[in-house]
Amino acid sequence: MGLHGVSMALKPSTLVEFLWSLPPLKGLILTGETDPRQFKDWIRHHAPTLRRLALEPDESYNSAFDLEHLTILAETPLPLLERLSINIKRTKGNSDEVS
Repeated sequence: MGLHGVSMALKPSTLVEFLWSLPPLKGLILTGETDPRQFKDWIRHHAPTLRRLALEPDESYNSAFDLEHLTILAETPLPLLERLSINIKRTKGNSDEVS
């Protein structure tokens, strides 16, 4: 089972409840921003079965997947993952990007 185009613009608690209510997925594409703690919870729920994962910032507002999100991914066993796509929104070299 895969899920495409889930918007993380939902209220955070609603998004987490929704993602936890699903059986572990094989594919997931998420667009928007999520709190790192919530990201950690739901990625671990789906990690054992994920083959494809795409994380995309929402272009309409200031959202980003930062080092904390990437650290969570690096620390989470994803044994079946074949394809990972992470769109990093550039900040044109401001202090957040280069520090």
